[in-house]
Amino acid sequence: MVGVTKKVSVRMDVGEIVPAEAAQMIAADIFVPAGAVRFALYCLPGGGVNRQYFDLAGEGMSFARAMAARGALVVTIDHAGVGESSEPTDRYKLSAFVVALANARACAAIATGLKEGTLVEGLAPLAVPFSIGVGHSMGAMLTVLQAVAAPMHRALALLCFSTRGLPEVLNEYEALAELAPDHGRGAAEELARIRFVGDPRKQGMQVEGSSPASLAMVPVQDKMLETSAILSMLPNNVSPEAAQIKIPVFLGVGERDFTGRPERIPKAFSACRDVTLYVLPGAGHHLFVSAGRAELFARMAAWFDDIERGVAPAARAN
Repeated sequence: MVGVTKKVSVRMDVGEIVPAEAAQMIAADIFVPAGAVRFALYCLPGGGVNRQYFDLAGEGMSFARAMAARGALVVTIDHAGVGESSEPTDRYKLSAFVVALANARACAAIATGLKEGTLVEGLAPLAVPFSIGVGHSMGAMLTVLQAVAAPMHRALALLCFSTRGLPEVLNEYEALAELAPDHGRGAAEELARIRFVGDPRKQGMQVEGSSPASLAMVPVQDKMLETSAILSMLPNNVSPEAAQIKIPVFLGVGERDFTGRPERIPKAFSACRDVTLYVLPGAGHHLFVSAGRAELFARMAAWFDDIERGVAPAARAN
């Protein structure tokens, strides 16, 4: 365990992502390990939470610090319209594809700044051998879109996500749109305007209670990305993109998650010859606050080790 040398915050100019709107700024935190950087993890949060989701304050709940302690440089990102990132005048224009574009630009700019030592004053150039995309829930969906549109990662770790969407919660308009040849993708903005009305901070997860898990989750609640959320709910949401992924994929879900039957999830990654499925016993949708989070972190760290060594995780000796 090498620990964290420093945590620095940046805001990256990603230019115009919505036509006729001002350039947008994407906020990110970078956790720099104390020793040599083994690789970088670029982490995207799910719907209704911000980048602090990867650095929860509860005991042993910070994914970012757990991985930095193992030599990973960890970058956590606020999507456009969330947290400390800026947003266009019309939030409904933030489709999943627009958000993925902004994230791709931010990740590329951060990677260049780290290499050249121009990202933050006082932070010397860092040699980062490779990167892995990490996403939770809707953030995993966005990670898939980014991996296809702007490849930069050696592997992907996707948590609590499947391409089945959430068919059980669709309203009549969404269910009808899902029958279209594009499974409703082209109607996402219109559907978002129907479903999500009012304060975007009240559209997502509302956590209450005094348990350690609740206390850790309350501070990270944030705005819901309405149009991106619609796509994540639609069955076959990013099936075309998932079918194009060829780099190694780690799929982590909770035993009580709402992603559907876990054994069906890998089938969406039909072109990938190296898919690892891990089901965390007793866990729900938020793995980092589950009782088995240490087990999850250890399993992911072992998988990252294999990616670093070029060993196919599926072929690991148990």
